[in-house]
Amino acid sequence: MATSLRPLSVGEILDAGIKVVTRHWKPLAGMIAILTGPFFVVYVLLLASIDSDLLGLRASFDTSSTSSTEASFNTTEVVGFGLSYVLLFVTFLIAFVACFKAVSDAWLGATPSVSRSLKFALRRAFSTAVLSLIAFVGVMIGFILCIAPGIWLSVAWSLCLPALLFERIGPFAAIKRSSSLINGRWWASFLLCGVGYLMVSVIGGVIQLGLEGIADTLSDSTVALAIAQVIGSTISSAVTYPYLAAVLTILYFDQRVRKEGFDLQLQAEGFGVERDPDAPLPAPLIGDEVYTPEQRAAAPYWPPPPGWTPPPAEPEPSQWASSSGWSAPAPAPAPADAPSWGTAGDPLRRDGEPTDPLPPREEADEPPPTYPSWSDDDAPPRYPSWEERKAAEDAKREDDGDDDKPDGGRAGWLPPEAPRGPGGL
Repeated sequence: MATSLRPLSVGEILDAGIKVVTRHWKPLAGMIAILTGPFFVVYVLLLASIDSDLLGLRASFDTSSTSSTEASFNTTEVVGFGLSYVLLFVTFLIAFVACFKAVSDAWLGATPSVSRSLKFALRRAFSTAVLSLIAFVGVMIGFILCIAPGIWLSVAWSLCLPALLFERIGPFAAIKRSSSLINGRWWASFLLCGVGYLMVSVIGGVIQLGLEGIADTLSDSTVALAIAQVIGSTISSAVTYPYLAAVLTILYFDQRVRKEGFDLQLQAEGFGVERDPDAPLPAPLIGDEVYTPEQRAAAPYWPPPPGWTPPPAEPEPSQWASSSGWSAPAPAPAPADAPSWGTAGDPLRRDGEPTDPLPPREEADEPPPTYPSWSDDDAPPRYPSWEERKAAEDAKREDDGDDDKPDGGRAGWLPPEAPRGPGGL
């Protein structure tokens, strides 16, 4: 799946979430079953021990038993309900975090592992619980003040959990990081989260209520209804929780690819090396506190951050070093004066008498030879054509034929001797 690290549309993210869940349903469903199955058994037994009308559809549609049920609660049962809901919160939170880890491994090309995902979730259980409480209180305050701020915060903070898990930052930094990633694509994220939550709610409700309705219709037994509720809740959680985690995880990586070039950074850090699933993800190269909006918009080509200084230069070789720095080279010495041939300073003087002066140089009367060039002639040399050469050969042949004719004007000329027959006759 790592080859899909590119900007995706809303429909592509929803489709990719379905593909991830269907391809790796065994580890995802296994983690949910391991964590939520035992809890649902304990929770249903607790409800059945208090009042069977609290199970399934009877608690929703049978209004006649409401007063008696409320009256039958005591302090022990209230404490039991409180502990069960705390256990519900912790269990589902660990299962949800484990799904995030498994989906991220699958999306980045690794094979999801149940043990690795559960260990990852247990190590981050406390910070995840703190973040969930902070985000829940903030969103509820927004809904109480006005519905619009609550909706805006729920979308803007939708990526705080992946940021906390994969970037290893604190809860408040994760909330700020989520707002930074969603900024500029709030409407697309709103559409994606709305469709994803709607699909999860519809599918989970159909599975759980369908099984409970079938059990309630076929039998009035409390045991059958409890079994149907346990099975329906487990199957519903095994389907909905991995898909919701897949949608949010893929949205997180999609925003990092769009804004930070995460795909290029991941390839650069893992080039030629198989990625370790336990290794942390590459940290973001840009942030709100480091670069200006113009510089962040130019990602993935980033200028050096403020305060960056180049590494120290290597020292110069000793033969280049100079105590006074570089100086211009000394000028070349002036040429020596030519020897004079006068009476003063003549090295060839003898007995104080000057020698004969050097005879003057005779100028050549003839100009220097010249060589023919193409510029001397009007045109380059022309070679005779085939007709001209043939005419010249015919003329030469005629001249040679005239030499064989008798020349009466030439002295001592004799006609050629006639050929003789056999025996010289």
